[in-house]
Amino acid sequence: MITKSTRPLTDNERKILLKNSSPSLANVFFAAAFTMIVIMLIDVALCRLFPRLRQFDKSPIAPLILLVPATIVGYKIYRREKVRFGKNPDLEQGIMEVLTVEATKAVKVEEFEDEGIGFYLDIGEGKVLFLQGQYLYDDETEHQFPCTRFTLMRAPYTGTIFDLKCEGTYFEPVHTNPAFNIKEYKTGQVPCDGQVLDVDFESLKKQ
Repeated sequence: MITKSTRPLTDNERKILLKNSSPSLANVFFAAAFTMIVIMLIDVALCRLFPRLRQFDKSPIAPLILLVPATIVGYKIYRREKVRFGKNPDLEQGIMEVLTVEATKAVKVEEFEDEGIGFYLDIGEGKVLFLQGQYLYDDETEHQFPCTRFTLMRAPYTGTIFDLKCEGTYFEPVHTNPAFNIKEYKTGQVPCDGQVLDVDFESLKKQ
């Protein structure tokens, strides 16, 4: 069973969402630096083929040959990232979704690369909650999760998990599935973190 409620975002939660919604400056600087390196390599190659071009490298405008293309590429990457991220509805609405979950059984899914471990949780009434992510590591290692009752705090639109609080009794998963494979990810067979599925819990066990 899942009980939902909402509350206003805290200042710290707003900062986290804002950071996740902003273009990566690292990508911008990397693209600009890569452009400068390519131009420098081309310049070295041309100077070897045409020695007279070495005089041009000493001119005052030579640095512009590096800076202008690098600036243009960096700006285009920034604009592309800006469009890709767009507006964050969680920041606009300013609310945090609080989910209180009661579970009875769980099937564990082994980790694929750095996606984090996953769990199918039987929450009753023919519904299964799927959770997957690195945020589950600590509680699972300390034998606190999965448990009979826990609270999830997440951004309702982007699904960003902020906290998981274990409040019930720990229980061992009834089965452990192998990690999802690349084909399952590409064909959309892997549920999203926090997705509720209408599926028979027993059918989720894989050998």
